[in-house]
Amino acid sequence: MSDAGHYRADVQGLRGVAVLLVVAFHAWPALLPGGYIGVDVFFVVSGYLITRLLSKELDATGRIDFKAFYARRIRRLLPAAALVIATTAVLALRYRSPLEAKDFASTAVAAILYLSNVWFAALSVDYLQEGLQRNLLLHTWSLGVEEQFYLLWPALLAASALVFRRAGRPGALAWTVGVVSMLSFAACVWLTFTVQSWAFFGLPTRAWELGAGAAAALLEGRERTLGVPVRRAMVLAGLAGLLTAAFAFSGDTRFPGYAALLPVCGALLIISGGGADGSSGASGALQLGLLQRLGDLSYSWYLWHWPTLILVADLWPSADRSLVAAAGVALSLGLARLTFLFVEDPVRRNEKLRAHPARTYALALMLTASTVAVVGAALFAGTGSHLTDPRRKLEQAARDRPALYDDRCFAAALDTEPPACLYGAAKGTHTVVLIGDSHAAQWFPALERLALVHGWRLAVFVKAACPLAVVDLFDPKLNRPYVECTQWRERAMQRIAEMRPSLVFAASSSFYEPFLSRDRPAIERWQKGLDESLRRLEQSIEHVLLIRDTPRPGFHVPGCLARAWKQGGSPATDCAFSLPDSMLGSAHEVELAAAAARSRVSVIDLTDRICPSASCRTERDGVVLFHDSQHLSATFARHLAEPLWQRLPAAARAALAR
Repeated sequence: MSDAGHYRADVQGLRGVAVLLVVAFHAWPALLPGGYIGVDVFFVVSGYLITRLLSKELDATGRIDFKAFYARRIRRLLPAAALVIATTAVLALRYRSPLEAKDFASTAVAAILYLSNVWFAALSVDYLQEGLQRNLLLHTWSLGVEEQFYLLWPALLAASALVFRRAGRPGALAWTVGVVSMLSFAACVWLTFTVQSWAFFGLPTRAWELGAGAAAALLEGRERTLGVPVRRAMVLAGLAGLLTAAFAFSGDTRFPGYAALLPVCGALLIISGGGADGSSGASGALQLGLLQRLGDLSYSWYLWHWPTLILVADLWPSADRSLVAAAGVALSLGLARLTFLFVEDPVRRNEKLRAHPARTYALALMLTASTVAVVGAALFAGTGSHLTDPRRKLEQAARDRPALYDDRCFAAALDTEPPACLYGAAKGTHTVVLIGDSHAAQWFPALERLALVHGWRLAVFVKAACPLAVVDLFDPKLNRPYVECTQWRERAMQRIAEMRPSLVFAASSSFYEPFLSRDRPAIERWQKGLDESLRRLEQSIEHVLLIRDTPRPGFHVPGCLARAWKQGGSPATDCAFSLPDSMLGSAHEVELAAAAARSRVSVIDLTDRICPSASCRTERDGVVLFHDSQHLSATFARHLAEPLWQRLPAAARAALAR
């Protein structure tokens, strides 16, 4: 970490602190619930170092050598990243199921192209996307943010210096950095309260953090007028801010948004206050040998720690979690040391590459192509050029969801207008409605079959994570109140009232309690909300059928079956789950109470047809019952059409007979 002969040991130590925070958070999240702010520290440090380097070059030459700059970034970052991604691809093939290997391949390609932040942001708003938290390359999102910043930042600084050259370069650059950072921060706050995943993963919403470091670089030296005591106090305050955020923040913190100001300002105070403080005070603590060595290894350790922690946990699932995490931390640190000694540092310092940038670009092309080739080979070896019958069946099972998703009849999280979707018999004399969330959508194949057999029109009103009950939800994916659900439900209810259907089928997940507002007991809120919806439906509908929520495996069923098949296990036992533990009874109790209190409401419970015994198998008679961790497969749902018809109460049949 040097440029122009000026080495900042305290900043290198700050890197060590940042990587310690991130690794400790991922290994022992309960001990350091806000350790993820280490990434924000990295952003500030990167913005400081890169802008410091570029501004010195502008001062010395009046221009930026873009070819040399990008070559330095390639030598510094790409070789180690390519090694980790390729190695992780091989390990994913060995220890994960073929279905998981396919998902990994897409992520790996995005990561080697430094686009994984965009990839993860897009996946995060997909309600049916599961398993992101166990993605072996999830941590590479921050590398995507930094590389995209490195791609654009030099051009912005060079253009600013050219346009405002008469105003004085340092001041012009500082104004540019300030304007860009303020716009970025405003976008960050807005998206944190609207679409949190894009605020978290996006460069436009994280640029202000790198811009904070850039401002420290451009204003460097002015802090000397403050005096040593003040600068020492700045560093102490900065460290206190980082520790406060690391221990006080958690997964419930609305982040980044305003909350990110604390770690960003903390890092900024440390950098600005420590520049002229020598090796005394808090700056001296950052220059301790251990933190210096961790600063040296910070990039490689960051690359290795996450896939190592996940894979070690997969290898010893029943071992003590803390011990497994400690083993993963130690192993990843060892791998980081080897990578630094034999890959990262040698390539960065290679004189032939430094003297000829074209060779660096050739190396980049070779490493990128080689990594993609390794990922492709691993995928080919894991899935095969031809699929055996078990593997083909499981591939299909993972995609076996209702057709209404492809028909764009499932309202996504941000949608507020119900699409007009009619199925079944176009000229049917009776209209039947399906309403609810994805746990209602899973019943569509059964109801569509019944609609075609009995001549109904089937209208579908289903939306991601939006139950029939009128409750105020907090969406953890958006990290804010789920106002779109309220708006969508109101419009759906209005449409249903206009249609005056003969029958309404409603279903919802039973696992909304953790997301309900806590000003009143959750179950009371659910009861009141369901009662309100049923009261409105009864004004225009002859009968309402509440379908009890289905058992919940809690793991990706096709993936589990694929692992069992690959490892020679028994799918019947390896992928079975306990029925009592998979169902939340409180919501069902509310449904039963609602039905008992209303003459035109009934409850249908098909649990015994899904799980005939307490040990629930996930594959039966050659059919995979679930296409993910909680939703019935479309094929199995169609098999339940006749049992569903047989359990219609007399009042519902009478409504269809009129």
